[in-house]
Amino acid sequence: MRFGGFFLTGILLIKSGLNVNTVGNFEKLMFLAGLSSFFWVQGILNTFLARNNQQSNKKEYLFNVFLLISLISITVFTLLKIFENPIINLLSDGELPGYSYIALYVLFNAPSYLIETIYIIHKKSGALIRYGIINSVITVLVIVVPVYKGYSIESGIALLALWSALRYLWLVRLLLKYAVIVINGTYLKNHLSVSAPIILSFVIAGSAEYIDGFLVNHFFEPARFAIFRYGARELPLSLLMANALSTAVIPTLYLNGKWSFVELKKETSRLIHIVFPVSLLLMLLSPWLFTTFFSPQFRESASIFNIYLLLVIGRTLFPQTIMMAGNFNKIMPWIALIEIIINVVCSFFLMKLWGLPGIAVGTFIAAFSEKLILMMYLKKFHGIDPSGYIPSIWWKYSLILAGTYIFMLIFTS
Repeated sequence: MRFGGFFLTGILLIKSGLNVNTVGNFEKLMFLAGLSSFFWVQGILNTFLARNNQQSNKKEYLFNVFLLISLISITVFTLLKIFENPIINLLSDGELPGYSYIALYVLFNAPSYLIETIYIIHKKSGALIRYGIINSVITVLVIVVPVYKGYSIESGIALLALWSALRYLWLVRLLLKYAVIVINGTYLKNHLSVSAPIILSFVIAGSAEYIDGFLVNHFFEPARFAIFRYGARELPLSLLMANALSTAVIPTLYLNGKWSFVELKKETSRLIHIVFPVSLLLMLLSPWLFTTFFSPQFRESASIFNIYLLLVIGRTLFPQTIMMAGNFNKIMPWIALIEIIINVVCSFFLMKLWGLPGIAVGTFIAAFSEKLILMMYLKKFHGIDPSGYIPSIWWKYSLILAGTYIFMLIFTS
């Protein structure tokens, strides 16, 4: 819902008649908001979900996790304000309307992710869905309505910051219900130390998107930033379902000292039969979708989107799941680091040859290389052959998707 809300926002901003440079600056601000918070928020919350049931005083633990996120949010907000001018100069030509409001948005938005986590740990699925719908709808409205009423995009960003503050107040209300207000230094220290490696893994694994963004921002004009950002959208269905599958099958892979890939292979086949047909359909329709729902200026976004659709080929391989099940975790950050190096090198040189699509190709090469390295590691050091966990249908669908991409590249360029 969050992904859909921001995607719809982009479409409506383009349809409002705003020039592409203005939309590009808005995307830069949202890019900055994600860059300054995504890794540490996800690291802290994932640690909280994993450790919550182990705590003797869950209510006290919840409050201290909230306190930790709030303290880091205040620190990030302070840094954004102190380094305002250097950051603006890095992202633009010295002017970025709405920067102060986006800093406020980060201050209140980051802790607000705890709302969803509270609903999850208390099994409030209905409340979670209602909150997701309300949050997505209001997020779209506060940004788009002022623009359609003739106000600047800066007004929309100001309202977005206000909405994040209201969600923060809702979080406080939930904490009064589900938490006990006791500051515990041991909780704070232990949680931060345990979450630090996970935060690092999110930094490495999630940095590809931000590396691409910095390359586009540095080497291309502002309008091109929006064109790239709207195209550089991985199919959320494949990402979400692959992550869910990976988590679900880990307990089934290594039982009583023996490997069993029956469940992994079966569930991978089911996933493939869903996400590959959807990717094929979107790839065929992408030129029409982007020129119709955005504008003819965004035709190049379709070619970037098609490259990102190819990421489904690697998403439906699960060597990392086997690594986690076998507790072979120590090597994974190093492989992720190799992925980042491949991404930077390939994206930079392919950008010189192919422009914006070259950056996307570099991302695909890096992501797929990580899976290949993991598979080779499992084969060489643990004797686990890829054929044991990769269903034969994967090869067929991958060839069809790659062939469709080449067809679209030839006949729509």
